[in-house]
Amino acid sequence: MPKIGIIQIQHDWDEVLKEKGKIWISFKYPGEIAVQGHVDFSGPMALASSGFEVIDFNACLLKLKHIESSVMCVFLSPKQKLDSVLRKSTDNLDVTSGGLGVATSSGSDINIFDTATGKVLRTLQGHLGEVRVVKFFPSGIVVLSGGADFQLKVWCAKTGSCAATFKGHSAAISDVGIVERGRNIVSVSKDGTAKLWDCGKSECIATVYAETGVITSCALLNAPNDFDLKFPSGAAHEREVGTEKKLLVLAKEDGSLICVSLFTRQVLFTRKMPSVINTVVSDSHLIYAGCDDGTIIVLNPSHHEEPRFLSQLCSSSVYSILPFKSGFISSHRDGTVIYIDFRNPLLHTQLTGSYCDPVLKVVTDGECVFTCCRDGVIRKFSAKAI
Repeated sequence: MPKIGIIQIQHDWDEVLKEKGKIWISFKYPGEIAVQGHVDFSGPMALASSGFEVIDFNACLLKLKHIESSVMCVFLSPKQKLDSVLRKSTDNLDVTSGGLGVATSSGSDINIFDTATGKVLRTLQGHLGEVRVVKFFPSGIVVLSGGADFQLKVWCAKTGSCAATFKGHSAAISDVGIVERGRNIVSVSKDGTAKLWDCGKSECIATVYAETGVITSCALLNAPNDFDLKFPSGAAHEREVGTEKKLLVLAKEDGSLICVSLFTRQVLFTRKMPSVINTVVSDSHLIYAGCDDGTIIVLNPSHHEEPRFLSQLCSSSVYSILPFKSGFISSHRDGTVIYIDFRNPLLHTQLTGSYCDPVLKVVTDGECVFTCCRDGVIRKFSAKAI
């Protein structure tokens, strides 16, 4: 892909705009020294320093252009800040279209909250160590969690009761996936295994993958019609539902990206990345992986040798990726949250507010995009504005 740079901005630019002050901005190509500049809001018009241009601005939006590269970026301020869900670092987050959110911090408690107000509705208690991942089932009223205590738990979000506990891993849970409506779930762990579980009986159906090396993340997606799943003879386990055409993608600490058939348990392909893969997610047909060196790769499983997208636009570690509209939103260790549109790689949108604190997760309920940050604030942005 052609070399593309990134425009960066002072984190509290929207507050400075209200005070009619001056903010710093910069432009940087990957691996090169940044070009510094500023925007002055003191006059009737916002004026950018040489090399930059202000295209548009209002109280919650600033659109800038780096003239030489033609890169443009829309910077958005949050429409709402939810700072009472957790009064310390917010490490994990998920939301539903029904107005519920779930969040965790560095401890063992899990908070269910109202996404409109940030009010904590109930706290889920039962893990014996730090909760590493939380995710809603498709129903929006059941939560799946995985912890450093090697356990998975299923909770009722309405009552706070724990409906099931799954034991079988020998190290901390790294990530989870939900198969179809949720009769089966998948978990991956630092013990190097991926397991398929039956929710009805709280039992492990199969160890889908087992090799040395820490698994950091996982994603599930349907195999493309032209993808060879290498079906064996024989039937599925009687408690398996919807696994036949499912791909399980595993991210590993050694930089390996591994695609496994959830049904056959066979490795279908492996790709090596330049550093630790922190996160892997999917949409209906693409795989997105983010690395510790800032590299992001997007693959079609049928053509995994040729990436759909490969870039290191932001050199800071990738912590989260959200497939969104015609591209994706990635969040990074340095607080950057950026939307990349496959149709126009020179136009970016950044969700601002973090003062260099890591943004650990980005999720959406369809109407808003939510970010959770090490500073303890959950920020909401209008999905339409992105």
